[in-house]
Amino acid sequence: VPTSYKKKIVGTASAYSGGGTTSTGRRAQCGYIAVNPKQIPYHTKMWIVSNDKKFVYGYASAEDTGGFTKWTGSRATLCDLYFPTESAASSFGRRSITIYVL
Repeated sequence: VPTSYKKKIVGTASAYSGGGTTSTGRRAQCGYIAVNPKQIPYHTKMWIVSNDKKFVYGYASAEDTGGFTKWTGSRATLCDLYFPTESAASSFGRRSITIYVL
């Protein structure tokens, strides 16, 4: 966990994979996550860890929106974390997380 951060956001994250291009024009890869840009602006730098401390996603940047542009679900879903394989995304599933905005 970083010792210095601007704010802390607690909520839920899901996972995705599959490659492609992010909505900011970058190649999808680990560390680039999908967010609702109304909640977390594009290019926001952050550190992400599961609340049970069993999973550390680490450093991330808000570079994609995925389905968040049409999201009608819970506002507690903060982001979709990108994983290199469908298996890795499935292993993460959906978890309670904390985002430390850097």
